[in-house]
Amino acid sequence: GTYWYHSHVGDQRTNGAYGALIIRPQNISKNLPCVYLFGVCLPLHYDVDKIANTIILQEWYENSTYKNLKSLLINGNGRVGTDDFTTDYTVFNITEPGKKYLYRVIGAISEDVPLRLSIDDHTFTAIATDSQNIKPVKNLTHLWVAGGERFHIVVQAKTKYSMESAYKIRVFGYGDNGTKFCTIAWLKYPNQTVDSSFVTDADCTGFDLPFLHRTLNPVPNNHYDWKHRLKHGQWKNTSTPGNIYITDLRSVQSKLSVTFFGLAHNDSEAGLNNTQYLELIGRAFNNRTLKNPKVPFLLQNEDYVKKHAADRCGFDCKLHVDPNTYLSLAEKDQYVNTTCSEIPDQCTAEDVKNNNCSCQHVTKQPYAPGYWADLLLINNEVNGTAHPIHLHGGWAWVMGMGQYPYDINSTFIKTMNENCSTKDHCLWKNTRHPIAKDTIQVPTGGYVLLRVPLDNKGTWFLHCHINRHVLAGMAMVLQIGGQEYNKTLDQEWCTGHLKINKPCPTN
Repeated sequence: GTYWYHSHVGDQRTNGAYGALIIRPQNISKNLPCVYLFGVCLPLHYDVDKIANTIILQEWYENSTYKNLKSLLINGNGRVGTDDFTTDYTVFNITEPGKKYLYRVIGAISEDVPLRLSIDDHTFTAIATDSQNIKPVKNLTHLWVAGGERFHIVVQAKTKYSMESAYKIRVFGYGDNGTKFCTIAWLKYPNQTVDSSFVTDADCTGFDLPFLHRTLNPVPNNHYDWKHRLKHGQWKNTSTPGNIYITDLRSVQSKLSVTFFGLAHNDSEAGLNNTQYLELIGRAFNNRTLKNPKVPFLLQNEDYVKKHAADRCGFDCKLHVDPNTYLSLAEKDQYVNTTCSEIPDQCTAEDVKNNNCSCQHVTKQPYAPGYWADLLLINNEVNGTAHPIHLHGGWAWVMGMGQYPYDINSTFIKTMNENCSTKDHCLWKNTRHPIAKDTIQVPTGGYVLLRVPLDNKGTWFLHCHINRHVLAGMAMVLQIGGQEYNKTLDQEWCTGHLKINKPCPTN
């Protein structure tokens, strides 16, 4: 799949501390155009896969102190609208006309500047997002990418093409106050030329979205667009124009247990009944910003956590196993369940209301392979930011998304999620082949319901991928298992030679 490495220290990522990390499949068939996954031959959908065809998108600032957006970059190259430049636009070469080319698109975006990509006189097919295969979405004209997101797209190279100028790969986005920014790269066929003098104009002429378009992953900040989107099934008609959102995509192969113990009408089938509601208010989760600990979360054992309990906030979900060996009772009661309780913080109600509460924000979950917890991300303000939320340590399965034309809160969404016969998971909309994401934009005035497998021990960072938001503390930790915690139920993790409860050096 396609990943990227990057710094989370200050403005290092904004200043260039990032790069692509490509992991190729080992089991590509030499005789068939497919890759084997769990013994199944999945079609590749492409003929040519070159590392040089990685497209890394970022915005460029005059300096990291004032963040005055000046231009956009493709693979580190771009121009500001003057005649005084020394940088060339990136060139992607088509050497075998008629073949299908794979392009890996990475959103190495620092701030709240989602970017839209298109290719002149070409359409493309999306086949993966965040390194997870999806059912192909064909005949796309545009793709939006937010900070942290990745997509695989396939371009059918032409056999007949203009012998004059190369085709432009156009990238467009909005800065503060709706200011337009744009840049290009070149898609060059044999014998085509590149106009080395070209510079995009200040008004981004030629970058407007046409009336008829098929756009994947638009920024979910417009309820009219959301309401009139192409839903799953509708976008399969490749001639139908419109917007296609993440919730309406489907995976090629689902994680087998994703809906196990989810929708049930009795306790014995209800699974963990473990849903955590997280409001995205300002630059915080549930009005609480993350306070970085002196001892890394991963190295804090249970004694340390208890001793410093006043520093923590969030939820603690404890695992219980029913010891009943009688079949009749086992059928009536859950074999495995959790009890979640809020971790009290030391903030006043006024602090919480005014987003002045800072604590070591943790949602502690048990290690329980085959079981899941739900994270319901709620973006309260209809005129707010569609925060791109990123989970470290794996993927979360997108069980549902929704958007409303007015402000909402957790009480409203919780009522919606519990107002059905199963009393939970009522907002599950995608129960057949939901896709997995590690970064997703949460609609303004809306929600994303993520299902997280509890099969990866550790402490995993959950944060907004807008740099100024994460630096302000819009982050928390998803903890699965615990250091020296409940060895009987296999909850402990191993940290190797690292010393437990040892503070990090400060210099």
